[in-house]
Parts: sequence; structure tokens; C-alpha cells
Amino acid sequence: MVSRRADSIDWRSVLTGMLAATLTALLGFMLLLNQRGDMGFALFFLLPGAAGFAAGLITRSGSLLPFTLMFTFLTCTTFLLIAALANSLARVSPLR
Repeated sequence: MVSRRADSIDWRSVLTGMLAATLTALLGFMLLLNQRGDMGFALFFLLPGAAGFAAGLITRSGSLLPFTLMFTFLTCTTFLLIAALANSLARVSPLR
């Protein structure tokens, strides 16, 4: 039997949590995307909460959750920039 160190990171848990949160965030964004631009509250408050909740359910340790959420943020931002969907975020930003 292989012993595991207590301070090693369970990357499988981080990656599965990241996958669940990324899918929740991107699918939610695609469902909220419309032409009128009235998705601000759901996009900026409810969707990140749902993605964080999904990551929290999947990630095994609370100390790994920051890694999971950081990788989720980077993955979603990269996907939105590559897919040129970040322009639609600028239309609904509450900071404009």
C-alpha cells in the first residue's frame, strides 16, 4: 500500500471540482445570454454562487477549494476570451 503525505494536494479532487464549476458557469452563461442585456444580477451574483456551490460539493477538502475556484476562474475567462463572448459581458457590466 502506498502511503500518502498529509500535505499533498489531491489534484483529482481539484480537477473534478473545477470541471463541475466550469460547466455550471459556462452553461449558465449560455442560458442567460440574450440580446436585451438584462442578465446582470443573475450573471454577476447568482451564477458565481452556483459555480462555487458546485465546486464546494465536489472538492473533498475545504483547503483545496481556493485552488479549485482559481482554476475555474482562469478556465472560464480564457474560454470567454477565446470565444469572443467577453464583449457581451461588457454590455451588461454594472460598472459601465
